[in-house]
Amino acid sequence: MVSIDHLAVCFSSRAHADAVLSTCLGMTKLREFSIDASMSNAFFDRDMPMDISVYGDEVRLFEAFILPEGAPVPPPTHCCLNVDDLQSVLRKARELRIEIRTAWVRDHDVYFLKDFDGNLYELKQL
Repeated sequence: MVSIDHLAVCFSSRAHADAVLSTCLGMTKLREFSIDASMSNAFFDRDMPMDISVYGDEVRLFEAFILPEGAPVPPPTHCCLNVDDLQSVLRKARELRIEIRTAWVRDHDVYFLKDFDGNLYELKQL
């Protein structure tokens, strides 16, 4: 089984993120955090720190990546999928020569797949 855990979108400011996700779509801001330049580069090919605001409700969860002024908007855009068997998905990705990106975050590895067209998929074990 595969299900969506969260969606990530890019914004040029917190005000834009609040306007779209909170005011327009009615989601609550749940938390804010930052990632450093090395993590941003490891996953998204962006050598810059980024602030992230998480918005959600009982059925939706969005990560709003707030990019520095003047930065081009995408790539932190990705989907996050819950998977039954993470190791099986990673094995299949290796077999298909799909790029696997990983980094140690707090107390565990985080995995991303980068597909043939540059789309990013974060994977979480159910």
